[in-house]
Amino acid sequence: MLFHQNKLGFVHVPRTGGTSVEHALMKKYPQVVQLHANKFYDRPTIKVRSVHTLKLPTGELEYQKKHATYDELWEEAKDYKFYATVRHPLRRLESMYRLLTYSHTDGVPWTTLEFNEWVYDLVENYTMMEEQDILDSSMFHLTQSAMIGNAEWHKTEKGSIWEALDLEPRHDYKLSDKEINCNWSKESLQLATDYYAEDFERFSYG
Repeated sequence: MLFHQNKLGFVHVPRTGGTSVEHALMKKYPQVVQLHANKFYDRPTIKVRSVHTLKLPTGELEYQKKHATYDELWEEAKDYKFYATVRHPLRRLESMYRLLTYSHTDGVPWTTLEFNEWVYDLVENYTMMEEQDILDSSMFHLTQSAMIGNAEWHKTEKGSIWEALDLEPRHDYKLSDKEINCNWSKESLQLATDYYAEDFERFSYG
């Protein structure tokens, strides 16, 4: 998300508490008309869903992809200061699984796979799809490190983003952990650890 009047950019990595940060930024810099709208953009191989609608000083509306990467945002705002939140890679995957399990379309869950099956399917299929260049960058095939680029990053677990941006802490979106089995098998744990090795190293997660 870009805040042009303040030359500020926030890279929203999925499942890192970014929605709460966005809401706090929206309250502090009230230029966002609509958050998390569903608007489809035609691109060569994908359709991007979920965008922000911002009102520019000119009165015009600007649409920004919710989970744009640092590189994508930087192309539009090279002199802006960028921030991002990151999270333990395994906890982030567990959060994504819970979201997909709780979310429904016409009563059908977004995933019915057992947790370890889902991890295997995510890594193997996303690797294949990435090679074919048919994935939106908001998906989990990108490491957090790849998404945030040179943005100043803050661990969600530490909560330091609030002080860095001078925002009132808030927590808008939390899924219940009840009845969701995220017990890692040895195989899926190794698979995910290898896949997100860059995040473990850069952000010093054990």
